[in-house]
Amino acid sequence: MIPTPSFWQSILVAVVIAALLSDAPRIRRLKQATSAAARLSAFRSTTVCLWSAALLALFLAWPHDLFAVPTTGNAMGWLLGSPAMSTGATVLTVLYFAAGLGPGIHCMLHSAVRPKYRAALLSLEYMLPVSSHERRWWVAVSLSAGVCEEVFFRSFLPQFLTGQLHGSWTLDPTVAWLVSAVAFGMCHFYQGVGGIVRTTIGALLLSLAAILSGTILLPVVLHVLLDLAILPLYRPLLDNPAETARPVTGET
Repeated sequence: MIPTPSFWQSILVAVVIAALLSDAPRIRRLKQATSAAARLSAFRSTTVCLWSAALLALFLAWPHDLFAVPTTGNAMGWLLGSPAMSTGATVLTVLYFAAGLGPGIHCMLHSAVRPKYRAALLSLEYMLPVSSHERRWWVAVSLSAGVCEEVFFRSFLPQFLTGQLHGSWTLDPTVAWLVSAVAFGMCHFYQGVGGIVRTTIGALLLSLAAILSGTILLPVVLHVLLDLAILPLYRPLLDNPAETARPVTGET
């Protein structure tokens, strides 16, 4: 028997989720002994994995358009069919992303305030870019995550779970979006429980942006900007040159 498209789509979902969740050893090693070389290796492998998953998703979903966000009948009527709900969701989404991008913009305009945000980044410091070379790779990772994670978690996975891709599953669209958001949050386990909660909430807001706009292009842009916002926030070579002389720094 020749495997069906639905079979290969199921395999892709399982492999991607399993790969992300099984990344614990690499993350643990990076936490224990971070360095420029280790971070660059992580950035490169992450970029390759993200694009591999996204391109496979696009291939396996063909001829479905993964950049469009279809609505099945009146399944999303509670949101799209209610002016009050859609307006409230729009306002909530705008406020969330304004708050998320605000610190980065603040630091771009007033670099002296950057140390005030340092404490919020301490738990992720082991994986943040330090040298100029790392920062260039961070741009590549941000672009890759913005495009590829949105293709997979905000389009392929919800459409797969609702049966819009060659039959697959038949979950209610609202449930499918919730499952996709939780899966996205769980894949950020390395940020701890708080990080899982924050990224799940972020995924829900990115989902709202996709549903309300009818395309994943808006979530892609927002996702990229949120990741890039780290760059003006985190400049240890400028703010703490003595401290970043430790092995965690890497070459400039």
